[in-house]
Amino acid sequence: MKIENKKTASLIRLIYLFVPIFFTALIALTFLFKPTLNYILFTVLLVILILFILISNKIKLYYIMLSDEAKKITLNYLTLSPVENKKRSISIPQKDFIKYKLNTSFYGFKKTIILYRKTPKGTAKYPPVSISSLNKKELLAVERLLKKQMILNSKH
Repeated sequence: MKIENKKTASLIRLIYLFVPIFFTALIALTFLFKPTLNYILFTVLLVILILFILISNKIKLYYIMLSDEAKKITLNYLTLSPVENKKRSISIPQKDFIKYKLNTSFYGFKKTIILYRKTPKGTAKYPPVSISSLNKKELLAVERLLKKQMILNSKH
């Protein structure tokens, strides 16, 4: 089974592209047509733009692809930020997968998942991966896939 958020990721990329263009055009129009309010409005718009950038960087939105094919659980994730373009991957043999943990922070806006696997030295905990860009349906599918694998592994 393969779960990915391609549509949401594309929409987020478009938003990242158009928000700076929109704010630049708005600021330019403000200076052209409202010269008396331009400094106040410019400051407010600039603060809104900076908050948008800071919040989106804090949440860390990713393109997510989770697969349980080829006897592995593979989580591929790619940053959607226009500033950085890092692709990472976590691959765990299905038989070694132990559990997962979902965390919520930043007033419920940031959701992360932590995967655990069995190793000869004990349990390995992978770093948290932001799954904030997943919609409810995709998040439920991720949970269903991982719970199914946990049940299968507990029987062995």
